Amino acid sequence: VKQLNHVTVNVLTQYGGRTADRDPNLSRLASRYQVGVDVVEVGQADAMATLTGVLGSRRAQAESRGVSDFWVEIRADRDIRYGDVEPVMQAASDAGIAMMSLTAKAEDDSKGPGTEEQ
Repeated sequence: VKQLNHVTVNVLTQYGGRTADRDPNLSRLASRYQVGVDVVEVGQADAMATLTGVLGSRRAQAESRGVSDFWVEIRADRDIRYGDVEPVMQAASDAGIAMMSLTAKAEDDSKGPGTEEQ
């Protein structure tokens, strides 16, 4: 059963989830925000307005199904700078979403050496 009471925004770098061979300076910079299949490129002129619209639409869909406690989970690599996460928080607020959760993804060492994420 899909949870209808929240939406997840992934803050992604140009590397996606790949951890091998990353430039540490570039792995701190967000390149896009992803909400399900919707992708918002950080550099586009209306990126935050677009993200606010996507989040507002998801909130409205949930409310139409009777969900009153809608919230957003913001997921980012642990290296992402706060300055690239904060606009997502502002977009959520502008979309009328007051409850948020931040999740930092750390490298997964359990796969063993030489294993790459796909």
